[in-house]
Amino acid sequence: MNFVSCVSWVKKGAAKSLPDKIKLNDDELKEIVQEATSNLDDEDDESGEENEVVNSSNNSANPTSDEFNFGDYDGESFQSNALSLGGLAVFETPRGEPEVRIVDEADSDEEDFEIKPEDNLIICGHVEDDQSTMDVYVYNEDEGYLYVHHDIILPTMPLCYEWLNHEPDGSVTNLIAVGTMSPVIEVWDLDIVDSLEPSFRLGKKASKKKKIEGVGHKKSVLCMAWNKHLSHILASGSADKSIILWDLDNATPSTKYSYFGAEVQSIQWHPKQPHGLLTGSCDKTVRLFDCRTDSIFNEWNLPGEVEKVVWNHFEEYNFLASSDSGHVFYYDVRNKEPVWSLEAHSKEVTGLSLSCSCPGLLVTGSMDGKMAVWDMLTGEPEKIDEKDMGVGAIVALSTSPDSPFVVCVGGDKKDNNFTVWQMENSEAVRSRFSNRGLISLSEESMEAEEATEDMQNMDLARPGPSVEKKKKKKANK
Repeated sequence: MNFVSCVSWVKKGAAKSLPDKIKLNDDELKEIVQEATSNLDDEDDESGEENEVVNSSNNSANPTSDEFNFGDYDGESFQSNALSLGGLAVFETPRGEPEVRIVDEADSDEEDFEIKPEDNLIICGHVEDDQSTMDVYVYNEDEGYLYVHHDIILPTMPLCYEWLNHEPDGSVTNLIAVGTMSPVIEVWDLDIVDSLEPSFRLGKKASKKKKIEGVGHKKSVLCMAWNKHLSHILASGSADKSIILWDLDNATPSTKYSYFGAEVQSIQWHPKQPHGLLTGSCDKTVRLFDCRTDSIFNEWNLPGEVEKVVWNHFEEYNFLASSDSGHVFYYDVRNKEPVWSLEAHSKEVTGLSLSCSCPGLLVTGSMDGKMAVWDMLTGEPEKIDEKDMGVGAIVALSTSPDSPFVVCVGGDKKDNNFTVWQMENSEAVRSRFSNRGLISLSEESMEAEEATEDMQNMDLARPGPSVEKKKKKKANK
């Protein structure tokens, strides 16, 4: 078993130019080993029950009485059944020629340790047999290099990543939240090298042996979404058929949604409205939550398990959803029927991503090993190019947050399961999109940022009944 389980980008300029290095003494190492051994004992005590990803029972996290104060948001509200929204790799360079930059570690360790302002980081979950690592790649589009800067050994298989920048004191951070086969979310500091422990954890595993009550999820964490407008909120979806909203200021769960009939596989906050949370579940349903009222704003049934959901950041009312049947659907939140649907692949569409700044450029990836580039501005989507990425079945795919035509792909091929592709190397893609006007999302979202500038230090909301308690009250009537 050798594959890439998940990937995530870090924007240019977010990483510290010279990361800190951790050096532990013997006593500190001994303490960490003892803690790890204790955790393994707890896992054995639970008989691996929390690690089931499929066919899981409907366990739920312990609800709390706090909720986030989405109702105090000054922006538009939901009205009229609509959102009122306003190691090295070979890859091709923008010049179209394959290049490899071979780095001599003996001569260039110091040079490669520095992260330049023009560099992206790509966080890659790598699973090989019974070992899991988080590989931190450095990628530079202009100079054409890609290499592993450092890696972190993880205690269990990573299933999802979510980059975030939030500290209670307002300091700038470069953090990555890691969802794994464990119900506990780990948050690591990417600006620290050789760290053996995360900066903090979200949740706690129950232990019958130690009589410890669990906090948070009961089973694997399959997806996460950070709220960029309300930066103290992280949402997580789980195999326990629930979503939890976490308060990052004190690392505690606040609100829990348990409307799901199966595992929650994909979630995403609306790019402009901080209260709109889009979700996709294995119960074949996409749901849109209004988190100010803890209610479902609308829901859509798909002919298959939902693999991915993605907001169209160029069109405020629209989103995409992919299924395990190989289909992609495009919806307007004001309607129940899709605007269009297409059979994009012969197997599950595990990758679904829009270009950061080129309108209409959609990228899909599948377990059939193919990646396809589509133009959505033609009414019915038009396939512009299709490429066998050579990484085996595609497990994870993500477009760059800075470059409109760059995508990274992870698969299950033993000897070559990760690559970065510059899509402009395709003549068909270059011909279709090179003259299309690019849209800077930073400029487009300025109005929303100004409207929520006073929200960055927003406290938790008034105490009130949780979603689960509301459901129980309704059932008792």
